[in-house]
Amino acid sequence: MVHSLRVATRSALVILVFALSIGVAPQRDVVAQPDFQAQPQPAAARAALDWLRTQQLADGGFAAFGGESDPSATADAVLAFAALNIDPDTVRSSEGVSAIDYLEQAAGGASNNPGVLAKIALAMHAAGQPQPGLIESVFANSFNAETGWYGTSFYGHLLVVIAIEAIGQSPEPAAVDAILSAQTPEGSWGFNGDPTAGTGDSNTTAIAIQALASLNTESDAIANGLTYLQSLQDDTGAVAYDAATLGSSGGDANSTALAMQAFVAADTDPFSAAGGDLLAALLGFQNPSGAFQFQPSFPDDSLLATTQAVPALLLKPLPVQPIEPGSARDIAVQPAQPIDGCVYFEVTQHNVCEPFASYWAANGGLANFGYPLTEVYDDGGLQVQYFERARFERHPENAGTPYEVLLTRVGATEVDRAYSERTAPAEPLADCTYVEVTGHNVCGNMVTFWNAFGGLAVFGYPLTEPFEENGMTVQYFERARLELQPNVWPARYDVLLGRLGAEALERELAR
Repeated sequence: MVHSLRVATRSALVILVFALSIGVAPQRDVVAQPDFQAQPQPAAARAALDWLRTQQLADGGFAAFGGESDPSATADAVLAFAALNIDPDTVRSSEGVSAIDYLEQAAGGASNNPGVLAKIALAMHAAGQPQPGLIESVFANSFNAETGWYGTSFYGHLLVVIAIEAIGQSPEPAAVDAILSAQTPEGSWGFNGDPTAGTGDSNTTAIAIQALASLNTESDAIANGLTYLQSLQDDTGAVAYDAATLGSSGGDANSTALAMQAFVAADTDPFSAAGGDLLAALLGFQNPSGAFQFQPSFPDDSLLATTQAVPALLLKPLPVQPIEPGSARDIAVQPAQPIDGCVYFEVTQHNVCEPFASYWAANGGLANFGYPLTEVYDDGGLQVQYFERARFERHPENAGTPYEVLLTRVGATEVDRAYSERTAPAEPLADCTYVEVTGHNVCGNMVTFWNAFGGLAVFGYPLTEPFEENGMTVQYFERARLELQPNVWPARYDVLLGRLGAEALERELAR
């Protein structure tokens, strides 16, 4: 259920003025979707990626079925992170090796496999690190004029065609003709490119549709392919691998996700599929861990199902568009739609979701932290969210402890920027709490507030003594600025937190 707060307060007025003063950051590399009923599911995607991070191996890669890292599975993981505007180069193993590092090394060992190279090239493209030389080499050396394929695998051929388009080049005309001529009478395509009736499958069909759509191919082939995919929907709306599996085990997460991508690539709403809403069916495969299962008969968390599901949850077909530095933040600051299960604030049009929502509520809520100014986004591998008076960080390595959510040291940053001369240790004062670590006192109403709303765990150590700033008595802490405003508000509000979050975000957006 979406919880909506409609609160008009002093903070509301301030945040609206702030929004007008900084303007709205432009979106970059955001592909506008048609007016679909199906909407992106960032919360479900983030939960899936949180789980996926736990599966990264020491060499930076990801394994398909356990064991050693696999280039294809790692490329799928990179595409998943990039789809949520998370820089895959920040997705690093316990050894500090990124998924991008692994793919760069793996590309050399896959030189004889055009399909794998194409998938690596698509992943690097999405990560904002295009490798035109990589795909140009495939383009130049693997085309077979007799078959019209790049390489010897039809499925790999489809990936190469998409990768060639992604780098702004055009495949051989015969390569496109080869796709069209491989379609079966049912409208499907099969893994081996055999046009014989009954040989098609949903996965190859979905990739073929994305290849043709990426080339803006005008033909009935795409429409016939979508009709075939709908013929494989089970009674939940999920898509099966082929007609045989539809009758035995039913739909699966991978096939459903690929079908969703095909629908979006063809500018067709996944909600409108004949057998039912594809997005709802896909969400039905998500486990409590955030990962996706393959299907109910295989209910365990599946890395391959999870990596395939994430771009589909975000309505992003191949080729996934590249991220840019800062793009995640710029997108996060845009007004958002309510997310199911989160608290939505209409005044700033942003959500607060778990675990930030529980932390926000338990430590003073609106009065202490103010309204959310962004959605959650990834900053250097860390999930963050700006509020008026703080910046929240999620530390999944601390999950299950009180330290999963921490506040960024925005107070320390501001002191370093403007008040470093005020950090000299002071002498202990009577009737105050003296913090020896930093050599500063916390006194009167400020120490009462500090103790009541989290103390050291929430606000950190005091970095200055109280002093006058803009006609107000303030004191800086590692993660906050306390402002003394006696006799201005009810007693509970004699001390308020300064708007360090808004100020820090404004400086970020001005860079």
